[in-house]
Amino acid sequence: MFVPHDGGGDQTALLAAISNEEVHALGRYTGTLSAERAQLMNYYLGKPFGNEEEGRSQVVSTDVADTIESLLPTMIKIFVGGDQIGTFNAISAEDEPAAKQETDFTNWMITEQNHSFVTFYSWFKDALLQKNGYVKYYWEVKDKNAKERYEGLTDDQLLMLSQDPQVTIIAHEAYPDHEAMQQHLLSLPPGSPLPQQAPPMLHNVQVQITNPQGQVRIDPVPPEEVLVAARTRDVNIKEAPFVQHRTRKSISAIREMGYELDDQVSDENDQINNLEFLARHTPEESVFASTTVVGEGASREVLLKETWIRYDFDGDGIAELRRILQVGSTVLENEETEEISLCCLSPVLMPHVHFGRSVGELVADIQLIKSTLLRQVFDNLYLQNSGRYAVDTSSNKVNLDDLLTSRIGGVIRVNGAPGEAIMPIEHPFVGAQSMNMMEYLQGVMENRTGVTRYNQGLDSNSLNKTATGIQNIMSAAQERMLLIARCFAETGVKDLFLSVHGLLRRHADKDLTQKVSGTWVTTNPREWRERTGMTVSVGLGTGNKQEQGAILQSIFGLQGQVAQHGLATPQNVYNTLAEITKNAGFRNPDKFFTDPTNAPPAPPAPPPPEVLKLQQEGDLRMKEMQLDKYKADQDAAVKLEVANLGREQEAPAAGIGQDIATLVAQLASMHADLASKVEAMTPPDPSTATPPQQPASAG
Repeated sequence: MFVPHDGGGDQTALLAAISNEEVHALGRYTGTLSAERAQLMNYYLGKPFGNEEEGRSQVVSTDVADTIESLLPTMIKIFVGGDQIGTFNAISAEDEPAAKQETDFTNWMITEQNHSFVTFYSWFKDALLQKNGYVKYYWEVKDKNAKERYEGLTDDQLLMLSQDPQVTIIAHEAYPDHEAMQQHLLSLPPGSPLPQQAPPMLHNVQVQITNPQGQVRIDPVPPEEVLVAARTRDVNIKEAPFVQHRTRKSISAIREMGYELDDQVSDENDQINNLEFLARHTPEESVFASTTVVGEGASREVLLKETWIRYDFDGDGIAELRRILQVGSTVLENEETEEISLCCLSPVLMPHVHFGRSVGELVADIQLIKSTLLRQVFDNLYLQNSGRYAVDTSSNKVNLDDLLTSRIGGVIRVNGAPGEAIMPIEHPFVGAQSMNMMEYLQGVMENRTGVTRYNQGLDSNSLNKTATGIQNIMSAAQERMLLIARCFAETGVKDLFLSVHGLLRRHADKDLTQKVSGTWVTTNPREWRERTGMTVSVGLGTGNKQEQGAILQSIFGLQGQVAQHGLATPQNVYNTLAEITKNAGFRNPDKFFTDPTNAPPAPPAPPPPEVLKLQQEGDLRMKEMQLDKYKADQDAAVKLEVANLGREQEAPAAGIGQDIATLVAQLASMHADLASKVEAMTPPDPSTATPPQQPASAG
């Protein structure tokens, strides 16, 4: 959407500063850099050099194209062949889960939500051929519009549909529902008064559904569309004082971006004399696209310039980074921004300058020399097959018309012996010497680029060389290629990864959901922390896939040996197996192995035999003691039960005996009392009376 420029600044002075930067910037179509890149494109396409002569060989060697096309598979495999381009480094143990989650979602956004293969292919190819490659990233919100038609909606259904903020009614037709009214009348009892209300209404509507969706977009940018301040001292473009992206868009496309633009807006056309643009396109495309006006009205294409410049627009004495969008002198947007939305990489870095060197630049002179040698060899062969002759024209013994007509098997009419009036001129064949020189040039090119016939599989004499020698040559070549990969990783690729992470933090307006390791995970990018530490996942210094696989297998074997000493955990072993699986080309190792963090807890390992024996003996003694105690407890319980039972049985008997004894005592007492009374009433029997005692006499 349109954002007006900040107040308080002099916009005329700002446009003048931009114009001054454009004149002195690197990459402008009038500079030497543009001419060099146009020449490299011509070399890649195998176009003539411009020094060809009529009637001579015009063959062109394609060393630039062959070298670049040989490097591209390795570069693409390193960065796009795996499931991760980069990995964020955690800042603490507690940050590990968050860093892993942010890594997964950022990789997913780059590889799955964008055309990563095409993007990286174009990006790397531009850098390998034209010194620097550029990609542009931005947050794009697309309104996915769809038109739908609904028929026979009731009033409530129409109201519910119209309240949806994503739905706009663009056509509406209402009509009475006579069928519903008829059914209502038939349901009334006989004699009921007829209803006075009108029949209900039905609605046919056509709606437009708008579903805005935002995502990160990454687009490769042609190098000729980018201008960079000459004083920029780093390949990383983020700190440049001035950067401009120039591209042609139709007025209609600019209006769709949310800007107001007049059909008659002034324009610039820098493609008429842009050598890079002309070299990139076919003659037909160049003629059509370089016309001053393409299309009419809203279809007319104009030069849209997006400029990032460090300029003190608000007058606070500090130059802020501003983003200006303009067509000609018409400013569409002028705002302060966070960063320059371009990422740059180069295969051969040059210290303290923005532009490095390209692989095409390293090979271009060899292509010219080899083409010259090839042309001379072919010219020599032409002379061998259609040689020159010395003719005696004074004798008129040779028919010159026959001699000048060169055809296979043609007849030359002569008078007399041919050797007297016509004699062929000998031309020695110099092809062998030229081939030796071309072999030397091939070695020079291989040393410069690291692309050899051995890693291309083109050397027919490889079987005659030792395996160690071939391996040494290939290892040295791989080091050169991996150095280029390291330059790519530490410049543009790392910058792009961090930039996409920042875009998600700033612009994602809803949660993101992604399937990670077989599990659906949801995250809110607005809760992510700002990160600067990361590692680009490139297999540098470890050779090709076969070598990496052998190294991983060795590590796996060592882990089995040291696991008993506690030097390798199950997580370490799983990580190795995961890398082996990825190296084999399978992106999801969880299909084959289970991550210990997600696995159920394993049963404890059994103790050693001697410990197990002691444990069994202890368990046996414990069980015997428990059995003895159980027996003693049972005996005591039985005795107590018996005693309780005896007391319960003795208690009633003791009570009865006491009662009887009491009764017997009472009866005895009564009997004794009665007997005494009877004895008192009965006189004594004399016969039984005891005579009285006489006193004893003295002495």
